[in-house]
This record gives sequence, structure tokens and C-alpha cells, in this order.
Amino acid sequence: MVTSPAGLRGAVLRHQAHQRDLPALRTHYLAASPERTPEGLSLIGHQANLRMLEAVQRRTEVADARHFYNVDHRGNCGASGAPTVLSENWDNPQLGDAVARSVVGSGLTWAGSLLERTVPST
Repeated sequence: MVTSPAGLRGAVLRHQAHQRDLPALRTHYLAASPERTPEGLSLIGHQANLRMLEAVQRRTEVADARHFYNVDHRGNCGASGAPTVLSENWDNPQLGDAVARSVVGSGLTWAGSLLERTVPST
């Protein structure tokens, strides 16, 4: 197992963020309302490695059209990758109204979020 000079194990953090947190966000999204379906959720993961992102996509059962990434043309941008993907696709209708995101920072940091866009009531 590869560790950093500080003794941190990056693969363990990525596993926590992607293999546990994203499926949990998906479960939370679906449980919030009986009208919600898996097709309504988009995925933006930590932009470190496309093969890893595709594995997470399969595990969370997100359709290809709802999986957003830019690691294929921007490379690994670290923790800024997922927010950049969201910004680049904000006006894309396929993004939909619910996005599960996962990011990993340097050191012992990771975060997951479920973002939902709503139309303000008038």
C-alpha cells in the first residue's frame, strides 16, 4: 500500500469518498420522495482517473448521459475538478435537477454533496 510522507493513504480516502459516500447520496436522493428515480440523478466524481470514475458510475447505476467529467481533457485538477465540471455543465439540460458530487482534497479531506436545483415559487 502506498502512503504519503505524512503516512496518509490516498487510495483509502478515494475509496471512502467514491465507493461509500456516492452510493449513500444516491440512496438518500431516492428515499426523499417516491417520485424520484435513479434516472433523475447525475454524478460528478473527483476528477483523478476516468477508469475510477467509470467504476463508480457502474456501482451507482448512473446512465452515461448523466455522468459528467472533464478528466479526459483537463487531467487531474485535484479537488477543483468536480466543481469545474459542475460549472462547465451548469446550463446543460442533461445535468438535471439533482447532482451527487464527491471530492478528495490533499491530506485527510473528502466531501460528498447532493445538490438539487429548484425553481423558486412566485
